[in-house]
Amino acid sequence: MAQRLTLGLALLLLTGCLGQANGSGPGQTDAKRQMVSIAASGKIWAWRDDDTSRSGQLFFDIRDKAADELRSALINAEPTIGVIPVSITIGGTSWDTAIVDASSHDGYLLEIDPSVAASENLSAGSIVELTIQVRG
Repeated sequence: MAQRLTLGLALLLLTGCLGQANGSGPGQTDAKRQMVSIAASGKIWAWRDDDTSRSGQLFFDIRDKAADELRSALINAEPTIGVIPVSITIGGTSWDTAIVDASSHDGYLLEIDPSVAASENLSAGSIVELTIQVRG
């Protein structure tokens, strides 16, 4: 229950930080922060909860080596409340969004923008390779 509540609160914070697909979202790169590209691959999963409007929304867990690389890239960054602005590229689609520091998932959580899912033909169970760039 606590894990679901923590993830739910993180998703509420994430909702306020989402950009638009194809790089038209808010946020500019901080010139003081070196841009780091981090590759990740894995399976997309769908949120399952009958009590929320997020049921069926697609997510991706950033774990293992990619999560370690993100932690290293964020060592000298400004402290955040667990929401990290990033640019994501999957296939031919890029967009600005934010990932959530999800300790319960042993890494970070990325919500897949619905327009990206549609344009890249993604669904729960799809295996993807993506690139993450931390934004300022």
